[in-house]
Amino acid sequence: MLCLQILSSVDLQSEHVVTSHLPVDGARQPKFCRESEEYMAAARQLLALLKRNAPIGPQTEEKLSKCISEALENPGGLFRAELAHRMAEGFGLPRRLSDSIACASEYFHIASLLLDDLPAMDDSMERRGRICPHLLYGEGTAILAALGLITRAYALLGESITLAPSQSQQPAHECIERCLGTRGIVNGQARDLASPKEARGGRYAATVALQKTVPLIALPLLLPALIAGAGADAILELRRLAVYWGLFYQGVDDLIDILAPTRFSGKTSGRDQSLGRPSIARELGIDGAGCYLDRLSRISEGSVKRLGADYPGLKFLTDFHFRLARRRNAVPIPG
Repeated sequence: MLCLQILSSVDLQSEHVVTSHLPVDGARQPKFCRESEEYMAAARQLLALLKRNAPIGPQTEEKLSKCISEALENPGGLFRAELAHRMAEGFGLPRRLSDSIACASEYFHIASLLLDDLPAMDDSMERRGRICPHLLYGEGTAILAALGLITRAYALLGESITLAPSQSQQPAHECIERCLGTRGIVNGQARDLASPKEARGGRYAATVALQKTVPLIALPLLLPALIAGAGADAILELRRLAVYWGLFYQGVDDLIDILAPTRFSGKTSGRDQSLGRPSIARELGIDGAGCYLDRLSRISEGSVKRLGADYPGLKFLTDFHFRLARRRNAVPIPG
């Protein structure tokens, strides 16, 4: 219900269309940007952590082991893992819990990509400049690799929750089910697959994104806060931010699918458009999508500022807001 209320506050059909990119003023750039040594060092540490906790052992079947390893060697920007790790640190959780929640968040994401790329889903050929694992090791092996990552992620989160205060455990379990089950990403993917090819309007595409994309951003934002026993006001603001960022992220993806070549997008371009999947860019037009993203950026910036003011340990969220803005600004919009 909250997600739909938030969505209603974002005007998808404003007559005042703003197509300019978000400001990227050098003076406002945070230290922790993608090109910084600090970022690269953190990314290397997270990648090593993902490999160390991977569901691979001496008895793992060879193709399955290679498929999981291939997926972990090509994880992208590690946005969710880093977000979970820093959220846990910001709320003062022990390093052991920070590591586990970060790995689990990224394993869920990587597993979703393995499944997304299958012929029954998006039928992609390439992901981040590499041949998709199902084309290298077979569709069955890719599905098993995804299941292995998902199972390992649940195990890590289960262990983390058992170490949390008793009053925090039930809300944490409920968050996991809400994000990952049939109220979350599973239902979002099902609605994405079942969508009619004809355009249904921007609100329909955004409603699908609420369950398809928002959950894997909500999980790393909310779970550390819930385990730490954060107050209701903080949880509500973090839920709002997850919606803003998730819709923004999906909106940028929709633009990339239409406008960017495969080498830029990191996956087979044009698939969503050819399959008739819900798309903000297709249903609002390029200019309308630009307006939509500008509005979401302004709203989420306010949320980030409020969280940083109320919780000093969360001031780093400004860095993540900046990174999302940079991702949008890099889209080669014509004109």
